[in-house]
Amino acid sequence: MSKKVGRKTNPPSPLSHPDILTNILSFADKSTLARCLCVSWSFHEIAAPVLYEDITVVPNEADAIFRGASMGPMIFSDGSDRELKKELLRHVKRLRIKRHGQCDGFSGRTACTRWRGVGIEFPALEVLSDYSSTSGHDFSLDHWGGCPWIPNLKHSKLVMRDVNVLSACKGCSFIPYTLPPEITKVVVTLRTLRNLHESNESYIESTKPTYPSTLSPTLKIVIVLWCATPDQVWDSTHAPMPMSSFDNLVEQLALCASIGLQDIVICNASRIRIMNIDASRSQQYLEDAVKEMVEGICKSRREVKKSEQRMAALRWMDFEQYLVDEESRGEYSDEEIRPWLN
Repeated sequence: MSKKVGRKTNPPSPLSHPDILTNILSFADKSTLARCLCVSWSFHEIAAPVLYEDITVVPNEADAIFRGASMGPMIFSDGSDRELKKELLRHVKRLRIKRHGQCDGFSGRTACTRWRGVGIEFPALEVLSDYSSTSGHDFSLDHWGGCPWIPNLKHSKLVMRDVNVLSACKGCSFIPYTLPPEITKVVVTLRTLRNLHESNESYIESTKPTYPSTLSPTLKIVIVLWCATPDQVWDSTHAPMPMSSFDNLVEQLALCASIGLQDIVICNASRIRIMNIDASRSQQYLEDAVKEMVEGICKSRREVKKSEQRMAALRWMDFEQYLVDEESRGEYSDEEIRPWLN
C-alpha cells in the first residue's frame, strides 16, 4: 500500500493576525518600527500607528519629523497616491513639546509658523505635554507667547510639566490664557514652588478679585507634587519645609481652590515634610491650613456660602492611588510611573 505524501503547507503569515502583530510591535524600539514601515504596505499600516502614537517635538530642531508634509500626494508605482507624512501624523495620540520658549509668535522665523502654514495637525491627539513650563513666565502674557500653532491643536488633556508657579495673583496661573475649549483636564507636575507670598498677599485680601473668565467650571485640575519614587519626599531641596515655604504652598493651593472649579485633585501631600511637624500629620496639617485660608478668602469676598463648595472640590490622594483610580492614560511615560505601580 503506497503512502500518501501530504502537501507541505506554508506557515501562516503574521499579517493574518494583525492584532497579535500590533501587540508584538508595541515592545519594539523606534528603529525597528521604522524598518517595518518599509517591508510592505500591509506592514506599514500596522506599524505606523505604533511608531507615531507618541512623539516628542523640540521646535526649531525637529523639521525632520515633519519633512514631506508640505509636498502633497506622492504617486507610487502601483498608481496609488498618498500623503505619507500627513497620514503618519494622523496616528499621533500623545505629543510632547519641549523647549518651546524660542517661538516668537507670527514673525515667520520659527518652526511653529512654518508648521501652521502647511497645516500640520494631529486629528487623533489626546494628550499634549508642555515641557516649556512657567519657570521664566511673564504672567502678563499668554503662556505660549502668541504661538500660531500650539494653541490651535485639538486635544482633551493638557499636561504642564515642571511648573514652579500655581497661583500668581490669580488662581491657576499655570493654565494658558488661550485654553482650547476641547480641553477637559489639566495636569500640572510640580517639582518645586516659587515663593510668591508678597505678590499674592494683597490679592488674597482683595474683596474684588478677577476670576479667569475662560475656564469652564467642569475643567478638572490635577496638581502632582512630583516625587520620582514613592520613598522620596517632595521638594527634597527644602526638606524639612520651613514655615515660610509651607505658607506659600498653602496660599497658592487656596487660590487655585478659590476660582470655583468642581474638581481639583492634589497628589502626594503626604510626602511633604514640614519643620517641627510630625511626618504622619503632614497631609492633614496642609489640608487644615488650606481649608482655613479658603474660608478666609470666601469670607473677605462675601462668599461664605461657597466655602464649603470650594473645599468639596478638593480631593487629596497619593500618586499611586491617582494612577489606579483615575483616568491617567498618556499623562506620564511608562518609565516614570513604573516605580509607583510595582
